[in-house]
Amino acid sequence: MTQMELLRRTKTYALRIIRLVRALPRDDVAGVLGRQLLRSGTSGGANHRAACRAKSAADFVHTLKIVEEEGDEIAAIIVASLKTLHAACANS
Repeated sequence: MTQMELLRRTKTYALRIIRLVRALPRDDVAGVLGRQLLRSGTSGGANHRAACRAKSAADFVHTLKIVEEEGDEIAAIIVASLKTLHAACANS
């Protein structure tokens, strides 16, 4: 995958996260999950860009590790958010 392809994919991913957060119900739990989801889900592209400007190989690897950690975190948040959305839809 080229750098431009990864940048395009991270932008598309961030836009999909924004749409997911907008679809969450307006309650306290969904609000907390949504804010965290929005922060984690939109940071991957920014951190990838920062990695591309790294001053050393170690800095590059460190920044990409942050991207990886946030990816793991967001997986758990997405599951919780989708369960919240599903429960809200079932109760409607």
